[in-house]
Amino acid sequence: MIILLLSFTGIVVAQNYVTVKTSYGIVQGRTVDYGNDRSQLYYGRADIFLGVPYARAPIGDLRFKRAVDCAPYNQIYDATYYRPKCPQLYAGDYVNEDCLYLNIFTPKAGAQPGAAVMVFIDGANGFGQGGWDSTTQKGMVRNLVSRGVVCVTLQYRLGALERQGVPLRLHFRGRSQVKEFRTLYGFEDKACTIVLDYMLTIGKLAS
Repeated sequence: MIILLLSFTGIVVAQNYVTVKTSYGIVQGRTVDYGNDRSQLYYGRADIFLGVPYARAPIGDLRFKRAVDCAPYNQIYDATYYRPKCPQLYAGDYVNEDCLYLNIFTPKAGAQPGAAVMVFIDGANGFGQGGWDSTTQKGMVRNLVSRGVVCVTLQYRLGALERQGVPLRLHFRGRSQVKEFRTLYGFEDKACTIVLDYMLTIGKLAS
């Protein structure tokens, strides 16, 4: 079990990029702006951080194991593009076992203390499919971020990579309580991010 702490302490904006300092290192995202004309299908702006790792790549000795906390970044981490989806049926060619990533959409990094945080867990076909790409980005900005909501989407292991017949203890860790469940590897990946401390800090992605 890991708790990914994104404690942002500095914001630098240059052109359409935004850089934040986290406890794991510096992360560079980008700004998208679809304008203010509400008569259009899409509008609104957001600072977005794509493909932010919440665990080490579950490959090699880490395959079929509990997710392991990601290592600090030695250089500026490029969070300006989507990473591959986890291997699954009907996902096309853009898949990879190295797939435990978050995508974060915020109205303006460093500007809204106490912002509401919404975490999306995509679980099509009984959690047999899932993942995120640019097709949902405009709708996310228009419907949620433009209204002040910080949105977090995540990817997790699916199919054969999550079902190995060995139940694991799933921890939802809050500041004052811990609930334990027995479940699959993929759901444990989700638990790595659904923790109160983390969500509070994501709310502080803007504080």
